[in-house]
Amino acid sequence: MRRYDSTSWTLVAGAAAGDEACREAFSCRYAPVIRAYLAARWKVPFECDEVTEGAHEVFLQCFRQGGALTRLESDRPGGFRAYLCGVIQNVALMIERRARRRREVYGESVYVPERLEHDEASLSQAFDHAWAEMIAREARALQEKRASEAP
Repeated sequence: MRRYDSTSWTLVAGAAAGDEACREAFSCRYAPVIRAYLAARWKVPFECDEVTEGAHEVFLQCFRQGGALTRLESDRPGGFRAYLCGVIQNVALMIERRARRRREVYGESVYVPERLEHDEASLSQAFDHAWAEMIAREARALQEKRASEAP
């Protein structure tokens, strides 16, 4: 059973501390949110390799020693949701800059993710929608667990 029964702050603290079960649960919980934002930003399918690689980079930035999760403050305005969105945006910018440099230096002609024309409201909406879906999945899993444990 995934550790959806943990509070998000307990899960985040465990993932930041290197607990493998917490990191796995963190990844399962937030991967769809991360992927939805990146897919919307780059206007590519959710299953696209670039989205997968971008999500991996977000997790690397979160889990590395001294990474994003270790700098998180629980009383931060907007809470974890806003913090995670900021981490995803920063990673996306880093990937986009790296892709532009590769194209300029090496003249690569393959697709590289770039921030395409869109408004911030649509990205925020994609993130919010994915976040709501995550909450609904967790609620459904909790209800199923409680129903199976009921006498």
